[in-house]
Amino acid sequence: MYRIFRYLFLITLMAVSTVLYSAVLEVGKGKACASVKEAIRLARPNDLIVVYPGNYSETELVINKPLRLQGQGMPVIDGLSVKDILTITASDVVIRGIHFRNSGKSTSRDYAAIKLHGTRRCLIEDCIFTDTFFGIHVNQSQSGIVRRNRFDGHAVSETHSGNGIHIWKSDSFLVSQNTILHHRDGIYFEFVKHSVILKNQCKNNLRYGLHFMFSDYDAYHDNIFTDNGAGVAVMYTNHVEMTGNTFQDNWGPVSYGLLLKDINYSLIRGNTFIRNTVGIQMENANKLRISGNNYLLNGWAMRMMGNCEYDTVVSNNFMGNSFDIGTNSSGTGNQNLFSGNYWDKYKGYDLNRDHTGDVPYRPVSLFSMLVENMPTAVVLLHSFMTNMLDEVEKSLPGLIPETLSDNSPSMKKLPH
Repeated sequence: MYRIFRYLFLITLMAVSTVLYSAVLEVGKGKACASVKEAIRLARPNDLIVVYPGNYSETELVINKPLRLQGQGMPVIDGLSVKDILTITASDVVIRGIHFRNSGKSTSRDYAAIKLHGTRRCLIEDCIFTDTFFGIHVNQSQSGIVRRNRFDGHAVSETHSGNGIHIWKSDSFLVSQNTILHHRDGIYFEFVKHSVILKNQCKNNLRYGLHFMFSDYDAYHDNIFTDNGAGVAVMYTNHVEMTGNTFQDNWGPVSYGLLLKDINYSLIRGNTFIRNTVGIQMENANKLRISGNNYLLNGWAMRMMGNCEYDTVVSNNFMGNSFDIGTNSSGTGNQNLFSGNYWDKYKGYDLNRDHTGDVPYRPVSLFSMLVENMPTAVVLLHSFMTNMLDEVEKSLPGLIPETLSDNSPSMKKLPH
């Protein structure tokens, strides 16, 4: 699937890059145009507008024809905290090298530095967004690229802040190599299809680094999500690839590295989950393949609720986690497969030296079941009570899910 996306975006990039521009309009002190608004008004379709260094106090700019708006020396367009700074309703528009600052803020209006509505083949790259409500807000658009931008939203509460990159009801977008800080959600996708989120860094956002809903046939690769309020959420979605990402330091009573809720037929491969309250939280997540991931120093590496079925968990490393697997299911109807994983808590043996344990490993501990039903019991972790429960578990193994076991545990850490 990723190969298809790469081909799709190569075509998109070529379409954006090969537009022929007919004239150049210059904006700045001593130039033909004193303001960006004047240059947009005078420009003809496919013209290039060059904005020279300076501070331009302008708001409610509208581009309704194909243009390229390019900054020299990172000029600042200051929206004066009033309304939207720039709205784009035309296709084949390029915005490059401009610092957008101080969009309007509202609890009832989605004010943004840049809005795209009903566009095709638009490119926004190498820009800075400071103290904006929404950085880039996209709706009902296709084949766009948002890359190499930096967003710093200075959000203080969820109700009084917007998202860094917000895309709704759109198709075929590439969101790549952006840095997004201090927004409500770093990247927000809703009803977005056939799109790729690649090599972004989302850090210190109030809620989610990535918030992903009702968005099928998408992929996100090689992103870093660090110290976000609730981690990353992928919900009500099918056919998603999640590979090579890092989920780190997402701590809190309702924080996860990755929340998977009502999701089917998806791939989670080659990711690293380190120092999260929960590495992966799974609720009604079915027919997923979870392979080649590293779970390091989390509270729970994975919490798999009883309504998760036909998931395959293979060739992962579980190391230094307080609990490897947590579940609220104690029945025997578990239909998930665990196989070939490395568990640092495994105490089995390998008599034939084939690097596979000769006895199964059951990653759900009796103490983790107790904590699932009585969360306050977690204060007993590493206490004498925990050791006692481990001994009870050996004598009465029927107290924990019988079918949730790895029958072929790896004796050695897997080389990911």
